[in-house]
Amino acid sequence: NNWIAKRAEMSEVVLNGKTGTLVKADDSVALKEAMLILANDNQKRISMGKAGRQFVCENYSNEIIAKKYYKFFNTV
Repeated sequence: NNWIAKRAEMSEVVLNGKTGTLVKADDSVALKEAMLILANDNQKRISMGKAGRQFVCENYSNEIIAKKYYKFFNTV
C-alpha cells in the first residue's frame, strides 16, 4: 500500500516521492492532487507500494525493533 500522509510524524515512515506522498496537514488541494496522481498512475502506485513495503520490512521488522529496544534499555 502507498501512503498519502498529512502529518509531519509520518515523514519517518513515508519517504516523499519514493514510498508515498507527504502533504501539509492543512492543504486539501495538495492532498487531492496527490490522490489523483496515484489514482491515475498505476505504475507509480505499484512502485511506491513495493518500495514502502521494502522500507518497512528493512527498518521496522519485529527483529529490528527488538534490537533497538534492547540497545536503548542497555544504555539507560
